[in-house]
Amino acid sequence: LGAAYSLPAAEVMLAIRTALGRGAARAMQPPCVLRLVRPAVLASSRMFATKTVSVPAMGDSISEGTVVELQKAAGQYADAEEVVASVETDKVTIDVRTTEAGLLTKWHAEVGQTVTVGEPLYT
Repeated sequence: LGAAYSLPAAEVMLAIRTALGRGAARAMQPPCVLRLVRPAVLASSRMFATKTVSVPAMGDSISEGTVVELQKAAGQYADAEEVVASVETDKVTIDVRTTEAGLLTKWHAEVGQTVTVGEPLYT
């Protein structure tokens, strides 16, 4: 157990005692077997939340703009507050930043496309 999961057996037993209470941990002493799922199995079966991000507000009188650049491709990881796109209006160019870190899975707009405020931009 310790070698496969980089945890000494004493730490595993301490975690079990903490979670279940001392009496339950004693009942689990050998020959009882504690079965753990490998981290790779957990990662492959884990469901992640998706979030669709809309075109941000660009000013009081500005309701639309044109996507001029996409800095990340679908399938790439983006850090929190990283610029992922640029939207140009007749008055200003807005850098669209991520609200949180994650995997950009899909663009809902392409370079050269006109987008309106509130319209889905990426997922």
